[in-house]
Amino acid sequence: MRLCVFMSGENSLPKSSTTLAPVEGGLIDKLEHSDRNLIVREVADIFRVTPGTVYRLARKHAIPSFRFGGSLLFNPQKLAQWMRGAEGSR
Repeated sequence: MRLCVFMSGENSLPKSSTTLAPVEGGLIDKLEHSDRNLIVREVADIFRVTPGTVYRLARKHAIPSFRFGGSLLFNPQKLAQWMRGAEGSR
């Protein structure tokens, strides 16, 4: 099975669009080595849910998140740890 994650960057489609890019080593590994926090839209794209679902999960403390100013952000290492925990509970 080939795992993909949505990526956007300088050479990608306009900001409102996303493209699929293969993830070498898996999504969790990629998150663990990320050097910046994720925004709601990025988390929604990763899990293929709406931003509203991400906000609801964060409000219920069902997904690790934090607020900085008025923004809801996600530490990628904590998100990876949370995903590994969910993986083990299956």
